[in-house]
Formats: sequence, structure tokens, C-alpha cells
Amino acid sequence: MAARKAARHGVTLAVQNHHDIAVRPDPLLWLIKEVDEPNVRAAFDAWPAGEMDSPLTLGRSVPRGYLDYLTWQSRRILFLPVATPAGTTVKQMTIAPGLRLDSAVLDPMKHYWQDEKRGPRVLRFREGRALWRDSAALFQLRAPGYRPPRAFDWLSDLVDWGYLDKSETRRYLALGMANDQAKVDFYRAERMPLPLAYLRDDELVANLDQALTMAESCSRQLWGATRTVAALLLSPDSDSESRPQPKREIVEPLMAQWAVERRYWSRLETPFSETMQALPERSKQALADWRDTVIRTAWDSFNEVADNLGHRPRALKAVVRGGAQLAAGLAKLFPRPGERSGS
Repeated sequence: MAARKAARHGVTLAVQNHHDIAVRPDPLLWLIKEVDEPNVRAAFDAWPAGEMDSPLTLGRSVPRGYLDYLTWQSRRILFLPVATPAGTTVKQMTIAPGLRLDSAVLDPMKHYWQDEKRGPRVLRFREGRALWRDSAALFQLRAPGYRPPRAFDWLSDLVDWGYLDKSETRRYLALGMANDQAKVDFYRAERMPLPLAYLRDDELVANLDQALTMAESCSRQLWGATRTVAALLLSPDSDSESRPQPKREIVEPLMAQWAVERRYWSRLETPFSETMQALPERSKQALADWRDTVIRTAWDSFNEVADNLGHRPRALKAVVRGGAQLAAGLAKLFPRPGERSGS
């Protein structure tokens, strides 16, 4: 009734999720949906630090709302003004700790996984590892040990309530950096497709995880085979039990120069995006196609290294042994129909 009366005067009613009696966004959205009046809208949290009488209240460790969280006063800064003929200026300042955020308060924009000893740990960008390799973890909305970004939860609710069609594909943007304490190593931004079906279908997420496991397992076989090539190239007799293996500090620079894993993963990024979007419609065929792509990409990456080694006897021996190792490893990972893994 109030909404209809307000509408006659061009007034919109804002429903505030107040911090004293705060609820999750889904009950608030449910309430607005039940009211079903166009001039009843959700209001933003009205508690940023700048609007509080005393944002640095001693002992406060839990934000009173989302805007309070975004403007959390983790540092205190005191400017020390001095009078000069030109007026008051600030030449010195003091910085000190402010409010300490309770460890149970998790950033809604980040993905967390549960470490048994250290508690919630945030998913970080890592050099040489693209975010799509952790896609399955990002969609683990109901699995224990994961706390994905809240935006994924809210999108899942919108699909469940019929506001969004699960057949739609949206896109998400991940922003972040990698750092070593105070030193920033790099900044990164990655854009990925987000088929909404993954937010409501645990079996689909399991299929995606299976696809990623295939790629990771194949990568380990590729790395092992390439390392065998490097070892035999540096020490042709190292395949004999009586001869020592080349030292790690000699093999690793050669492996880094070849960058076989970088070749492998960079070539899989586009096929993975296609597989991810195909899985909801034809999961069995999409997984079979992905398996073939992974195997082919491993061989392409290996052969690209091998082709640049020349035709010296030690190079030929290294490539043959490494290729045999890769073939055996892939056969064990992906047995032919009728065969058992490890047979």
C-alpha cells in the first residue's frame, strides 16, 4: 500500500539492509520480489567510515556494512602542521596502526580455500599460471573448503529465482597482483567466460574439474619427458644406473630456456574456453575432444623442442628416449577403449 501511494507522487521507496539486523542479500531480494512494485528498490549500505561519528572506535573489528568494509580504517595518519609566512603547511606526518580487521571477515570479492592449519587462504595470481586453470575451484559454490567470490553466489541465486537464464554466458573480470611482502612482482587482469549453468550444476563443475585434471596430469608427463631429454643431452650416459645424473642446477636453466610448459599451457587457453562452453550441452563429447586436444598439444610442445636440437647422436638418443617416456605416460593416463589405466 505504501509503495502505491508513494508512486502517485513519483517517490521510490528504498529498502535498507541495516547493519543492526542485517540479513543476507538473498532474503532482501526475495522480499523486494514479493512486494513486486517497480518503485521499491534495494538501498545501498549507508555506513562508510566518513559518515560515522567515531569510525576508529577502540576494539571495533567487524564492519557494520559493506561500505564500512570498503572504507575500513586500517591506518591512522596524523598530519603535523606548521605556521609559515605563506600560511599553514604540512611537512611531516605520523602513521600508526588503526583498526584490526577480524580474521573471520572475508573479502566478498575474493576466492578463498580452506587450509587445515592456516585457515582461509585467498587464491592469488601466480607467475606462469593463468587463472583459467583454477576455474573449477571458482565454481565450487556448495563444496566444503571453498568460499568463491560472493558475486558468483548472487548470480546463482538470480538463476534459481528465474531472473537469469542458466543457458546464458556472462563474462567475469579478475584483477590482482603478485607480491613478495612489500615488493609487487606484477599486476594482472584476466577476462573469462562464465556460463551460468556452472553455478547451479555440481556435476557440470565436476566435469570441468575432470578436464582440468586431464591437462594437469598431461603437463606432468610432458615435463618429465622433457627433463629426460635435457638430462641425456647434458649427460648421454645418465640413463645408466652406474652413471651419475646431471646436477639440477645445470638441467633447470636448460628446461627454462625451452619453456615447454609455457608453450603447452598457452596453446590450451582458447580450446579450454571452447570446451567450457560446450560441456553444458554435450559433456561426453566435449571431454573426449578436450582429451584429444590435450594429447595433441603435449606432442606439439615436445616436438617443437625436439626439432630444434639438431641431429647429433646424443640429441637423437635424448629425443627418442624422451618421446618413448611421453608416449608411455600418455598411454597410462588415457588408455584406449578396453584397456585399463596402468596396464
